[in-house]
Amino acid sequence: MLCESGKPDRKYHIAVISGRPHETRVLLISEIFVSMPTSSTTTSQCVRGQCVGVRRRLFRNWRLVLGATAIGTLCIAFDSSVFAQELLSWDSPWQAAVEGRADQGSPIDYGSAEDRNRTASGTFALWDQVADRRTVDYSISPAEFAHPDPVESLPRPSFLEPDDSEMSVAEEVRRLHERIDQLETARTAQEDATRTIIRQSFAEQGANINAFVLFGGTLETLTFWQTDFDDVAESDIVLDTAELDFEVTVNSWSVGSLVIEYFDGTDFLFPTNEGDEIGVDRFLVRQGIITVGDTTRYPLFMTIGRAVVPFGISTGDPVADVLTIVDPLTVEVFETREDFVLLGFEWPTPPPPPPVSAGSPPAPLPPRPLLINPLVRRTATRVCEYCGLPPVPPAAPVAVPPTCTPPFSGAIYFYNGDTVGGPLEENHIEHIGGTLGYRTKRYTWQGIPWSVDFDVDVNSSVFDSNFLQFEYRSFLDQIGFVPGMAAHVKSNLGPVALVIEWNGAVADADFIDDVGTPVSIRPQAWQIALAYQFDWNPSVEIIGLQGTYFTIGYSESSDLAGVSRIFDPLAAVPVISRVGFVPERRLSVGIGEWVLDGLRVALEYSHAIDYDEADGGTGNSADGVFWQLTYEW
Repeated sequence: MLCESGKPDRKYHIAVISGRPHETRVLLISEIFVSMPTSSTTTSQCVRGQCVGVRRRLFRNWRLVLGATAIGTLCIAFDSSVFAQELLSWDSPWQAAVEGRADQGSPIDYGSAEDRNRTASGTFALWDQVADRRTVDYSISPAEFAHPDPVESLPRPSFLEPDDSEMSVAEEVRRLHERIDQLETARTAQEDATRTIIRQSFAEQGANINAFVLFGGTLETLTFWQTDFDDVAESDIVLDTAELDFEVTVNSWSVGSLVIEYFDGTDFLFPTNEGDEIGVDRFLVRQGIITVGDTTRYPLFMTIGRAVVPFGISTGDPVADVLTIVDPLTVEVFETREDFVLLGFEWPTPPPPPPVSAGSPPAPLPPRPLLINPLVRRTATRVCEYCGLPPVPPAAPVAVPPTCTPPFSGAIYFYNGDTVGGPLEENHIEHIGGTLGYRTKRYTWQGIPWSVDFDVDVNSSVFDSNFLQFEYRSFLDQIGFVPGMAAHVKSNLGPVALVIEWNGAVADADFIDDVGTPVSIRPQAWQIALAYQFDWNPSVEIIGLQGTYFTIGYSESSDLAGVSRIFDPLAAVPVISRVGFVPERRLSVGIGEWVLDGLRVALEYSHAIDYDEADGGTGNSADGVFWQLTYEW
C-alpha cells in the first residue's frame, strides 16, 4: 500500500509504439512516480498499520526512463519487434474516419504532430509514417469579392438626364423609386382601362348573341284562387308563359323575328297507350316573320310569315299589350294569329334624329319601385343587418333626343283562314284584312307630354280568331265569312294612360247547334282601361313598364253566351256542353311593380258576371285572386 506524504506525486505512463496502419506494436510500458518540486521523494510504507518514511533517490527511476527511451528509439529505427511484449491490432473509430476521408481523395497528413506544433503536451503521436505521405490542407484562403474598379464608370439609369452626372447615389435611388411608382401607376391605369373597354363592349352588346342576332324572352308564373260560374273553387300554380324571342338583322333593309312559345296542351287531349286522354306539353312557333323595308328611309315595307294580325290592340306580347293579368274580353275573344303576307306603309318618312353631343344633360332617372322593393329590403335588413356590399349605381345615361315617328300608317294583308264560303268550297287564300292609323305626340303649356294613337281595323272573318275558331270549330262550315271591325284609342297624359277599344262582327253568324237550336249571333266586345304610373317623369313613354303602377279595367261582351255542343254523339247518353262563352262583364283591379330590372310582381283581383239564364248563361258571378311573377329580358 502506497500512501502520499507531503506534496503529491505524479504518475506517468510511458509507451513506445511502432507499426503500420491498422497495426500497433507496444514495445515498452513503464510507470514512474515523479515528485515535481524535489529530486527525491518520500514513500510511506505501511508496516503494522504505521507509516514508515523511506527516502529514496530518483536517479534509479530516471535511468529506467532513459533506458526505455533508447530501446524504443532503436526498435523504431530498425522496425524490430524483438522486445515487444504483446502484439495488438484494432480499428479505432478515429482511424476508420481518417481512412474513409482518405478514400474520398482528401489529402491527410499522417506526419508527426510535433512537426507543426499540433500537440500541447506529450512526446509521441499515434500517426504512422508511411511512404506515400499525405498532406492536410488546413489553410484558409481569404474570400475574394468582385469589387468594381473605382476608375471604371457605372452604367446610369435610362431615366436620368445627361446633365445629371453629378447626382449623388442617394438621389439616383430616390428617382429610381419615383420611376418605379410611375410605371406601376401607369400599368394599373392601363389594366383598368382594358377592363372598362371590355365591360362597355359587353354592355353595348346587351342581349345580342352576335352582331346579327338579338335574344330575349319572357317567363311568367301564375298562382291563383278562383271560382267559376257553377260556384266551384280551384287553386293552382302554373307556368303561364314561356317564350323565347330571336330578332335577326343581317342588313339594314330586312329583319327576321322568331318567337317560340310554350303550350301546356290542356285544350287538346291526346289518347295514350293506357287508354287515357292527357294534355301534352308542346313548343309552338307563335311568331316567325320576315320584314323587308326600312320605314326610317322609305315608307313602304312588306311582312310575311306567322304573327298576330293587326285587329284590335293585341300584338301577341304578353307584357306590353295589357297591364292586367286577366285579359280584357276584347283581347280574349278577337286576338287572331295567322300565316299571312302584309304590305304596309308609314308616311311621311321622318328626318334622322340629331346626334347626341358629349355635353348633353343626363337622362332623368327611371321610376323607382315604391312598394314591394322597399318593403322587402327593410324586412331583409332587420333579419340580417349586413347583406353584402351595395351595388354600384350605374352612370346616368345621356338624354337621347326623341325620335320622329310617321303620323300615318296603314297595311293590307292576306291569309288563308279556317272559315270558308260553304261546305263544298275549295280551300284558297280568300281572307283579307286591313288597318289605318294615326298617332301624334305633343306637350301641354306646362310641358307635360301627351300622345294619341288611333287605329281602325277590318277583317273578312272574325271567326278566324283564336278563341272563336276553336270554340265554334264544329259550326264553321255553316257560319262562313263574317266580316268584323275594330277601333281603339291609346292615349297618355303625363302619368296616366287610357285605353278604349271596341271589337266585333258587323254581320250576323247564323247556324244550328248540336241540339238543333237555331243560333244567330253577332259577337262583340269593348273595354276601357286606366293605368297610373308612380314616380313618373317626362322621359317615361310607356306606362307600366317600369317602377310601380296601378291599373283598373272594365270590359263587356255581347252575343257570347255560348251554344250547345255534343262531344260524343254515338254515346249511350250524349254529353251536352256549353261552348263559346265568355263573361258578360269583367272588372279587374291590380297593382304591379318592377322590383328589379326585368322582374315584375303583380297582384290582381278579378270579378266576372255571367249572362242571364234567358240569354243562355247562369246569371252567376265568379271571383279570382291572381299573383303573377314575370321575368323579361
